[in-house]
Amino acid sequence: MIDQELLNRLAKYCAYSERCAFDVHQKASKIGIDKPDIPLYIDWLTNEQFINEHRYVHAYVNDKIIFSKWGLSKIQHELATKQIYTDIRLLYQQHTKWHEPYTQNIKTLIEKKTKQLNSEMSSFTKEQKIHAYLYQRGFEHYEYTLDL
Repeated sequence: MIDQELLNRLAKYCAYSERCAFDVHQKASKIGIDKPDIPLYIDWLTNEQFINEHRYVHAYVNDKIIFSKWGLSKIQHELATKQIYTDIRLLYQQHTKWHEPYTQNIKTLIEKKTKQLNSEMSSFTKEQKIHAYLYQRGFEHYEYTLDL
């Protein structure tokens, strides 16, 4: 049974920002909707386009590339924690608008990390630290080259 007041709260939650079904499920649990009823709310919100996984993934990937400066691996992992299993690399290839900011992010992060490192370190140690830093940010070693 759908409670209209709770449905309106969830609709407002979805209208405020792009949400995925996983986020809405958590919010529904938090506001006290019974677990067996949650799929009813999610189905209604999906049918009314308050929840749209495709739209959510595009917004999420865009925000993480542009604002958070994440690599594709980290984005893929974080989406998987939200039970979204989209091939991010294929999506990235299809959307060329992300290519320039993505490569610029790598350059910026390399420069930032290089400035933080002690100039007396060996180049091997510097490279290892930069590789670890970029890996932590979700970039794979084949996506960049280091020229120290």
